[in-house]
Amino acid sequence: MKTYKSKKVYHTKFKSGEGSKSIKDKTRRVFEYEGYCEEKTGRCHGIGKMTQVVIDNKTGKNITTPTKQEGEWINGSFWRGMYTVSPTIKYSGNFKLCGPDEELHGDGIELYYKNPNKTSVNDKTIGSVSGTFKEGRLIKGEVTNAFEIKYTQNKYIKHIHYESYKLSKKKAYEAIWKGKIFYKDGDLYEGEISWDVPDGKGTYYTLATGGVKSGKWINGEYQWT
Repeated sequence: MKTYKSKKVYHTKFKSGEGSKSIKDKTRRVFEYEGYCEEKTGRCHGIGKMTQVVIDNKTGKNITTPTKQEGEWINGSFWRGMYTVSPTIKYSGNFKLCGPDEELHGDGIELYYKNPNKTSVNDKTIGSVSGTFKEGRLIKGEVTNAFEIKYTQNKYIKHIHYESYKLSKKKAYEAIWKGKIFYKDGDLYEGEISWDVPDGKGTYYTLATGGVKSGKWINGEYQWT
């Protein structure tokens, strides 16, 4: 019998679900797995592929697009590989279970596609989020075509680079990054960032005029003092 991470495993294929088929429950989630499981517990452990879909109990039809996790599993949780979130979004890298789902944790990349029929790593993307993640949040790395992939609502932002990260002392669960914001008109901001806006100490360079504003920023607004 084979082993994986010092545990005995066996190859199998199974289908299971959460919730009953009663129309009172309205929907149920169905899982299909093919790969290795731990002999002692039966949990996914080793190389495997799992697909998930939500089914309408009344019609019996899928009401969500199937998701797929393919790669390495440890003790029942997806650990490393490719996670197809939707026909136009794929995550690749290391993962950690955070609440009900696995999130990128460690080195990874989020890939965004315009054409749902082309979603492999080698296909052309419209943008990406890549670098080092912490429980689904990018803490160091690059965001390309930020507005197109809906990372930001600011249509003038092209790319964002995060160089360092720290939790905010003023606002719980919020963070301040140091990095750069590249704008579509060629302008550049370099300094402290709150997600997608200048916030803290930084410098803004205006390409058209050659102007430079350096100092303190609050929620994207320069503080004239």
